[in-house]
Amino acid sequence: MSGGRDGSDQREMSARADGLELPSILARLDADDPETQREAVMAVREVVDERPSACTPTVPKLRALLGRSEIDCDEGIVACLAALAADSPTDVAPSTDEIVSFVESTSSSRARTTAFRCLVSIATHQPGAVVDHVDSLVDVLEEGLDEWGLSLVSTLTRTHPQAVTSAVPVLVTALESDPERYGSTACPALGRLVRVEPEAGADDEILEVLVSLVRTGDPPLRADAIDCLGGVAAHEPTAVDAAVPTIARALESDAVEVRVVAARTIARVAAGSGTTVDPAEERLRERLADEEPAVRRNACLALGYSDALEARDRLETLSRTDPNVTVRNCASWAVGEIGASEIDSDRDCNTYLDCGFGSGPRFDPQCRPEPELE
Repeated sequence: MSGGRDGSDQREMSARADGLELPSILARLDADDPETQREAVMAVREVVDERPSACTPTVPKLRALLGRSEIDCDEGIVACLAALAADSPTDVAPSTDEIVSFVESTSSSRARTTAFRCLVSIATHQPGAVVDHVDSLVDVLEEGLDEWGLSLVSTLTRTHPQAVTSAVPVLVTALESDPERYGSTACPALGRLVRVEPEAGADDEILEVLVSLVRTGDPPLRADAIDCLGGVAAHEPTAVDAAVPTIARALESDAVEVRVVAARTIARVAAGSGTTVDPAEERLRERLADEEPAVRRNACLALGYSDALEARDRLETLSRTDPNVTVRNCASWAVGEIGASEIDSDRDCNTYLDCGFGSGPRFDPQCRPEPELE
């Protein structure tokens, strides 16, 4: 702060802010003098982190000042709004249009990051206030990746995935450029999007990126990438066929979450493609003895969908002896599926099989139990 006021005036302003003389601060934010307005913004900034609720009345005035070049205090203003949004997003949500406009226009990467953080707070509680701006925000991210910007996209994919599909390319770019930095945010978001737009996930470039992540040593990122491939396989199973050998190796991971999603994804490929998954069969049989019931369950489903004759005896034993009732039911279902294609096609296709997933025609693959993570 400089110009027009001596040090004693500045200290007085800070003291009043500490005492929250709100009428004085509001009046200064409304002043015609940019210097006075800037000092008022900084006074709010000094206390907003500790006493955000007391500063909430400043939101409309801060919004009006955002982007005003003559005040030259955008970083302070957007930092105040971010702190206020974290405390009371509903009070800051009406400022969304102005905050998005600021994100689009600012040349300060630091201020842009803070603005994205503010929008994340709003979107977490009122996603509808932000979702209409997705295309504009994605355009900004395409010019320069931002962790909070990607977090905003990820937040919106949880509630409005169909409205956020334009973000698929920027999420892929993030995974390609720096998976260690962006992977934990971008990969789950991409997984949610390919479930509503599977054709996008079947793109060769996206599949190549995901398969490369499956090979990484980081268990959470491996699990997210495999789960994303599972989302593709649920709708475009043949697109994931070539990735099965890589996913199969993940069945040997020490991380439970990796083994669970690997078995589930292979099950989805087998269920949809109508073919066996030979590269994974031996490892799937080994997973029937996994300590984690969800892994055993998904391995049963994968082997059943794969028509794995060599696994039938082991599955029969599991259907009687496994301590987990869901695993026993899935093993029983798999035994019934293996060899079913050899049965006379005139056999009653309305034979129903209930293994804890609801009933459906046994020979209609569309009605088979969908392998879901427990």
